[in-house]
Amino acid sequence: MRIDMLPYEYTVELSKMLDRMVPFSVEYAIQRIEAFLGRPHEEVFHDFNRNPIGSASVACVFSGYLDNGAHVAIKIRRPGIGNDFVADCAALGLVLRALEFFTVIRPGLAHNFLFDFRHMLLEELDFTKECRYTELFRRRVEKRLSYVSAPNVYPELSGEDVLVTEFVEGIWLREMINAVERRDEDALARLRDQ
Repeated sequence: MRIDMLPYEYTVELSKMLDRMVPFSVEYAIQRIEAFLGRPHEEVFHDFNRNPIGSASVACVFSGYLDNGAHVAIKIRRPGIGNDFVADCAALGLVLRALEFFTVIRPGLAHNFLFDFRHMLLEELDFTKECRYTELFRRRVEKRLSYVSAPNVYPELSGEDVLVTEFVEGIWLREMINAVERRDEDALARLRDQ
């Protein structure tokens, strides 16, 4: 995400953590859903897809349907991810301070970067905030731009480690950027069609 700080090749590899991680067990996901809702997941989510439709460094996403027929995405935070992030930040801090010491990067960069990085990770771990921010973004942007939106959120079904939103299909922005940068005419034609 910080292509201004790392070589492009590194950011491409690191971006794979956004959606290509090994998923955790569906049993864990169901346990978290039921612990939050206080009832069996089948009472809320019909046709619950036991195979995740996405698996990233922070969460896995499953899909299902509500009583009203709405197709929803159900995002469950990974077990122990908070502790993993703390350890990763500590290790990254050591590496960055070493790079500063040997003047590979400018002095002060490690502190500023780690502060921003920790803040961003903590925000991303709290699905209550993500729920609120998504809803605020969707409401505000729809007033100004008819061609931009965000999925509807279901705050009554969402909590600190469970987030339920409208299921939305689309194209990754990085796919669009890659098509433009590579001048991939086939990909650009498919994008125009969509």
